[in-house]
Amino acid sequence: MRIKLVSLQTVEKAKSIILDGLKERFSVFDTTYNTDLQDLLMSYNGEDRKLFIGEKQGEVVCTGALTKRSNHVVGIERVSVDIQWRNQGFAKRMISHLENEAHKQSYSKLIVETSDHWHSAIHLYKTCGYHEVQRKHNCIYFEKLLSQRRKYDEC
Repeated sequence: MRIKLVSLQTVEKAKSIILDGLKERFSVFDTTYNTDLQDLLMSYNGEDRKLFIGEKQGEVVCTGALTKRSNHVVGIERVSVDIQWRNQGFAKRMISHLENEAHKQSYSKLIVETSDHWHSAIHLYKTCGYHEVQRKHNCIYFEKLLSQRRKYDEC
């Protein structure tokens, strides 16, 4: 899988993958809580927010984003895999890529939030070494400290 920043050519497929994942998980989907999806290129175009896509055989198969929370903390968001490409390790590879990008940008901690009923996401983050730090309002918050000496391999 090749991972790169989302582009004008890939943004619609990326948006479709993200929306399909959200619709699959939530019976009621309110777009007002996801304003970044209205214009992904604009929302993730700076140093503080980046959206990546994974391509396999020329097709966008997954997404993942980094959002700066402070000088040392970055959040992982929008990790989603096209339903046709699931269970092949693409989410883990995207997480590893996001961790490497965070390390290159000198972040020391990654944080992620997911719904407490999203069992596959919970399993993914735990498998990748994230530790639960809080449960609140049907959400689970995870974090992972980055070592300054090692490149993150596939989790």
